[in-house]
Amino acid sequence: PLQSRIDFAVFPSVQGGPHEHTIAAVCTTLREAAEPSFVDYIKQVVDAVQNGEVDSQLVLRRRMRRKIDDYVKNVPPHVRAARMARDVRASRGLPEIHFSGSWVEYLMTLNGPEPKQYVKSRLDYNFYVERQLMPIADAILSFKSTSLGDITDRQLSLF
Repeated sequence: PLQSRIDFAVFPSVQGGPHEHTIAAVCTTLREAAEPSFVDYIKQVVDAVQNGEVDSQLVLRRRMRRKIDDYVKNVPPHVRAARMARDVRASRGLPEIHFSGSWVEYLMTLNGPEPKQYVKSRLDYNFYVERQLMPIADAILSFKSTSLGDITDRQLSLF
């Protein structure tokens, strides 16, 4: 019948397939993005991040793939945080906790990555907005012919 041909053309192979949740998430997101209040919601999220209201949700988590000292030239942020945690723990006489295969939880601060349990510096909220929120928001906002930069820019346009 015509309905099944249309369903298959629009959503191929989804009958019992593993990707139904992805399609449903995209459809729901696009439906919500079509609402006028969506832009206000994005602004609220950015303001909450920049005002420090969601700091507990900004923790980044990566797995150590190698030993800490195996990284010589290119040291990823999570390894830098793990090294900092190792140094702090060693100065306190505590055992090392980050080994190959373990998880490192860290936050991006104005002084770079710092382990979650030993953060000393202020968080780099611009990092979270530009590197975490912006790619996702821009992908959704492109359907509204705008971007995160456009809706959060606090400067008045001259043109």
